[in-house]
Amino acid sequence: MYRGAKQIPQSDVTDYTTYKCDVMIRTQIQLTERQHELLKRMAREENASMAELIRRAVDLLEKRRTGRSDEEIRERAKAAIGRFHSDRTDVSRRHDDYFADSILP
Repeated sequence: MYRGAKQIPQSDVTDYTTYKCDVMIRTQIQLTERQHELLKRMAREENASMAELIRRAVDLLEKRRTGRSDEEIRERAKAAIGRFHSDRTDVSRRHDDYFADSILP
């Protein structure tokens, strides 16, 4: 499940991003007994692991907070590539200098 690309099934609640070779970090959490039983039941009903449901919940919280999913942010960034031009020919070498000049007083 953690190696290679795995497509997360879509739900009518949200669209889940594809976890492509993301490094998984083992994390210990504490749930109330009710939350644990609910999560276990939901995992069984959706044929998914409890960890997968928690990852989906984190993605939902992020989307609710930011208004965009991680995938939407990545797609917008990709769409911006090549859309802006300048007369400078050394931007790839001196991008840090130009960025610092643009934000410093």
